[in-house]
Amino acid sequence: MGILWLKSQKESRYHKKDVPVVVGEALKETREVFENKANEVGAPIVFAEENSMIKGYVHDKDGMKLDTNVLADSLYYELGGDYQIKNANTILHAVRELRSKGFNIKDEDLYNGFEKVKELTGLRGRWEIISETPKIILDTGHNPGGLSYNMQQLKSMKAPNIRIIIGMVSDKDIKSALNLMPKEATFYFKKPQSNVRWTKFLYTKWQTNKV
Repeated sequence: MGILWLKSQKESRYHKKDVPVVVGEALKETREVFENKANEVGAPIVFAEENSMIKGYVHDKDGMKLDTNVLADSLYYELGGDYQIKNANTILHAVRELRSKGFNIKDEDLYNGFEKVKELTGLRGRWEIISETPKIILDTGHNPGGLSYNMQQLKSMKAPNIRIIIGMVSDKDIKSALNLMPKEATFYFKKPQSNVRWTKFLYTKWQTNKV
């Protein structure tokens, strides 16, 4: 929790007078940091999770279709991870605030931005399906919060055989991340910043709580 508090302190330093602050998701401890800083500098603050603009969603092969309460037609989102629902909601709240400040953001800009997010930003590895047979999914999730969504989505697929290739740097909460993953999966561990070296031995040690 201390790390989350420090991170929220760092992010809150960008608060400026009369500039709206949109927070996608906040815990009790981090919420207080954001609110205190916003009040200190005189910035209006919005917590997007308190008012979801997403009414429903349906996955398709590559992404998902979102039904919102702010757009007439369904919004196609190129990123298909379940955790992207909260990100999409935060984006829509941010757009509403920007529009209130006079920014000319058209609905067609939203449709285009969501549909072509990879092409426009170069953002990759967000529940990105690169093969159907066999199904291969790439995701850069590296913290328990994001990985919990990944594992729930993976479980919903009811795959008979799961192979997970994973690599994490040492400053991440590796133990908590691994504890979220299915025990029946076959694991291949990649040590970052080293020669490529896969091993199942580390998984065996993790199962016996030696790692």
